[in-house]
Parts: sequence; structure tokens; C-alpha cells
Amino acid sequence: MDQLAKKNRTAMTALFCSQAFVFLGYVMQVIYPHPENPMVPLNLLQAFIFPLICNILIVCIYKKNRELLLVRNLCLLSLLGFVTIILYLQHNLLLYVVALPIMIVFSYYDDRKFIIYSCTALLIINVLSVVYNIFTVPGYTDTTSHALFQIATSGFLLYVLPHSVKFINETHNIALGKEQEQTKYIAELLEESHKANETVMESISYASKIQKNLLPDDSVFEVAFSDYSIIWKPRDIVGGDIYWAKNFDDGMVLCVADCTGHGTPGALLTMLVVSAFESIIKEKRRKDTAEILYFLDRRLATVLNVKNDGSTRMRINDGCDLAVLFIANDGSITMSSGHTSVFACDGNTVTRYKGQEIYVGDGTLTGKKEVQIVNIPANPKNKFYIASDGMSGQIGGEQKRQFGYKIFEQTVLENHNEKLSVISDRIWDAFEEYRGEEVRRDDFELITFKPKMS
Repeated sequence: MDQLAKKNRTAMTALFCSQAFVFLGYVMQVIYPHPENPMVPLNLLQAFIFPLICNILIVCIYKKNRELLLVRNLCLLSLLGFVTIILYLQHNLLLYVVALPIMIVFSYYDDRKFIIYSCTALLIINVLSVVYNIFTVPGYTDTTSHALFQIATSGFLLYVLPHSVKFINETHNIALGKEQEQTKYIAELLEESHKANETVMESISYASKIQKNLLPDDSVFEVAFSDYSIIWKPRDIVGGDIYWAKNFDDGMVLCVADCTGHGTPGALLTMLVVSAFESIIKEKRRKDTAEILYFLDRRLATVLNVKNDGSTRMRINDGCDLAVLFIANDGSITMSSGHTSVFACDGNTVTRYKGQEIYVGDGTLTGKKEVQIVNIPANPKNKFYIASDGMSGQIGGEQKRQFGYKIFEQTVLENHNEKLSVISDRIWDAFEEYRGEEVRRDDFELITFKPKMS
């Protein structure tokens, strides 16, 4: 048994002993009643019921600091028992009418103050009562019941008070110490967590700057497009969507990729994809869209140790959905795509060029002949739109379904004569309205352009 439990047991024992003294005092008053104020069994029953009812009511109402509740209520029961005896024997009603409300108020205000003030008040009241009765009640000092009452009162005041107050103070101090220790520990954890979070956020913010620097400069698009607009919004600070472009003498290569995942994992893959674009397209000066897609698949499969013979150290099925376009100077377009659609709108209809069931990076392609090439003739009315699945796959609407392409195509067609920046904004507004209160599930990437016609 720890020290706190021993103090608890000592205080409880003392309180129960004081109750026993009170009960013995009641019994002796029945056996040896005072000549001028005899007590009967009904008085004895009333003397116990009154403090018991008060105690039950306070237990039900009082909620603060349950650890000290038993100590406080036992003290109150003892106190009310003493008061009842004195009221019957000595008729000092006015003193107790004033004292009891004060003691009960203290019980709601502070447990330690209740014990100290209530016991002190009881001591003062008893001293006044004894002094008063010595001079006014004949034979007061010779009554056996009064002698027992004095013993009970002295035992309560001299033994219960110090132990109870000491126990409550120690309990309070220990509880306060534990609370302070826990508060300090929680504060330290929160501080460490805050510092760790700041460090991570600083790293991710810097990573975001690096990722943004991988994106092509506006001047690259101004060479090939008469109008264009780009919305690139990672779901987190960094994301898995990326676009890349390179101008050649006879046209531009535009790559729009949606790498596996979002956040940091997706951003790491975009670094690999851009590095591969730099090598495959810029250094090798490749413009064949099927060839670019095939070599990117091989590059990612090699870098990520992807094999299809079951002998990999760690099977990684990560890569990207990808659309590769070559926009010629005359406005015609050739494209190859895996899981990414390209939309063209001439003001009358919206044409969707779906991508193949190719996942770039899984290493399954054996040659560029497996990659289809789509030819789109030049049309001065055409405006083109490429979006990642972060748009079409977003859940929203009243029926909580995917955004899809219906609202997108309708917005594109209705606003065809507007500038692409306006059209892009209206697509985003429609997307946000459809999403409503739903959480964004993926990165959002929308590339829109109108080729120059030479």
C-alpha cells in the first residue's frame, strides 16, 4: 500500500471512529437522559435521518473533485450529528443556524477550506456552548452523556481534524503535482510535435518550390500557342501531376502526366518523369509520340526495378498516366496516350480522343509499335483540353458520384468563344460547385491551348 493509500485509510478510520463516538453519545442519552430535556428513541432516529438525508443530497449535487468527496461528506455527517445532539441538549439554535449554511457554502467552494472552517466553527461553537451551559444548566458537568459527548467532540477535533486536513492537503498536492507533471509532459510533446511539424512543412514547402521550377516557363507556350491557360493545383503542397514542354523548329512536344499518388510520393515520381523527359526528348531530340511514350515506360521500369519475372526485390507498380502531343507549326497534332484523354472543341462539338489502356512505367511494352498514334488535322477553330483524373474522379453532387466529363464538355462548348483563361476558370468553378463539401481526392491539372497557325 502506497503512502497516499495509508493516509486515506487513517483519515477514514478517524472519521468512522468519530461517528462511533456520536452514536455512543446518542445511546447514552437514551439510557441516561438529562432531567430537563429527556430524549426518546424517536429523537435518536430523527438525529440520524436528518444528517443522512443532507449527506445524500450533497453527494448527488456535488460533482467537483470526486477523490475528496467521501472525506468531505463523512466530516459533514459527523458535524451534523454533533449539531443535532447540541440542539437537543443545549438549545443553542441560533449559533447553528448561522454556522451550518457557512459550512455548506464552504463545501461547494473548496474541500480543504470546508474541513478547516467547519471543524474550526464546530470547536468554537462547542466551546461557547460548554461555557454557556456550565453557568446556566444545573448539573450539566455531572451528566454521563455530556461527558461522553465531550469525549466525542474532543476526539473529532483533536484527531480527525489534523489527519483529515493533512490527508486532503497531501492528496491535493500529489494530485496537483501529477497534474503539473502531466501538463508539462504534454506541453513538451506538443512543443516537439510543433517543431517536427515545422521542420516537415519547411521541407515540403521547399520541395514545392523545386517542383514548381520543373514546370515550363510561360514563354515556352507563347511560342506555339495563340492562347492557353493552365490550372495546376496539387491536393497537398506538392503533388503527382506534372506537365512538360519542349520547342523544336517544326513544332512543340507537350507531355501531360499524372503520376501515381499525390503528395510527397507523387512528387518524387514527377522528378523521375521530368528527368526522363529531359533525357528522352531534349537530349535525344525525339518528336515521335509513340517512341517517347515507349522509352519513358522503359526508363521508369528500369529506375524503379520493375520486372515481370517475379524476381524483383520490391515490386513497385508505380508510374503515370500520360499524354504526349506533338503540335506542329501548321496546327496539326499527333498524339499518343495512356489512360489520358485529350478533348478538342471547334465550337459545335466536343471530340474526345481516349488514351490506350497503357500504364506507363509497368514495363510491359516491348516496342513502340504497341503504342498508337492519333492524328488530328489542323482546324483554326479547335481548342484543346487535357485534364488529369483528379477532375473526372472527384466525388460530389447530390448523388455523391464522380464529376466525370459531362459538365466539363458542356462548360467547354457553352464558353467556346471566350478566352481560354475564362473557360478554365469556369471549369474550375463548376468543379468546385459540384464538389461542394466533399474533400478533394486528388491533384487537379488542366492544360488548355489553341495552336498557332503558320
